[in-house]
Amino acid sequence: MRTKYKTAVIGGTMTGLGAALCRKDDCIVIERGAVPGFEFAHAFKAGKNWDKTPVAERGASLKAELEKRNILENGRVSIAAISPVIFNMIKNEKLNFLFWTEIPEITKKGKYWEIKLFNASGISSILAENILDTSSGGIFGQSASSLKMKRINAVLSGNGEIFAPDDAEIIDCRFPFEKIFSVSLDMNADWPFARKKMFDTFISGHRRMKEWRIAATAFIFDYSSEKGPFAADEKWTCLPSTGYDNALEALEGGYTFEREN
Repeated sequence: MRTKYKTAVIGGTMTGLGAALCRKDDCIVIERGAVPGFEFAHAFKAGKNWDKTPVAERGASLKAELEKRNILENGRVSIAAISPVIFNMIKNEKLNFLFWTEIPEITKKGKYWEIKLFNASGISSILAENILDTSSGGIFGQSASSLKMKRINAVLSGNGEIFAPDDAEIIDCRFPFEKIFSVSLDMNADWPFARKKMFDTFISGHRRMKEWRIAATAFIFDYSSEKGPFAADEKWTCLPSTGYDNALEALEGGYTFEREN
């Protein structure tokens, strides 16, 4: 693995993917988990305005692939199914992604940022001229003030009429038997409280959606942020992927930012 890059991207998000597609070999993406595009796929964040998002070559290619695989149609998406497509894109484009990797420390070293990495291979360091942090709130909280909404989502399976109870939203997906059940949360809500509120909210409204069941619950919170970029330091920018309406727009945002900088 190289030890020096033009750009180090924090977060294997859709925005991070866009930046990597632009910069290619001179970019490395560092992700603490194992799933690219997790802020959409693992949060069951379907997003909105898929059919209104202007896309350039990269976004158009991804959109065509999602439509070909029957994941996206007429602005409606089966969001959990996008991850295999993203993995395939990373492989085919030979992008530099590090999964299951923590960043315990970042320090300035001359004109570079020295980024300490911790993963199954041990502790190592890389140098990068620029840092692009695409995580929600920033790796060390630099853009926490940009967070404006927090939700917990679940996938519902069923048929028939469905009505959202208070504090919840029903979002259409690619297929009529699939819906996203989204419950609003206080920004300070922890995971046990959030799951309890989601189940309690579903039960409270079950009389109005008797033919529907919870098929799966999200793995992480669904965050919404103000749209970046935000300056964290010299040559260190926060561009949260959760600031975009949908996964395509997030990818385009990362690609455009890296191209223009």
